[in-house]
Amino acid sequence: MEIEETIQWHPAFCAAMELELRENKKDLIYERERNLSKLPLKIDFLVIKKKPNTVIKNEIGDFFLGNNIFEYKSPKDDINTGTFFKTLSYAYFYNAKETKVEDILKVDTTVSIVRENKPGKLLSQLGKLYSITKKQKECNSSGRSAHLLR
Repeated sequence: MEIEETIQWHPAFCAAMELELRENKKDLIYERERNLSKLPLKIDFLVIKKKPNTVIKNEIGDFFLGNNIFEYKSPKDDINTGTFFKTLSYAYFYNAKETKVEDILKVDTTVSIVRENKPGKLLSQLGKLYSITKKQKECNSSGRSAHLLR
């Protein structure tokens, strides 16, 4: 039985980068293979439509596309732009993992952050970066709305 040799390219790449940047070593911090999270990334709740033309009868699903990612935040959780971009990254990771490379730009995915109360801090931060259109779809008596669900 032949043992396949696996070449570890990352250490050589990192050493080469440090060598190239040596003139600014005192101005930089180098970190090799930094973990992006302590635990494996997990999507809180994922809804996948089996057929693209399926009409969801519940009002929550009226904005659903093929893949629908939900991130739940408790009332005590801070929701800010970091939360927003982290949740978006789940969609990017999911689409990269689950989609053929040639189809990745055609992916139909929604991302929703669900929380009991209005994420005022997040909306304020996003308002400084983007043009926000106020469109709220009432889903039930609790006043939940689509995408930034509360």
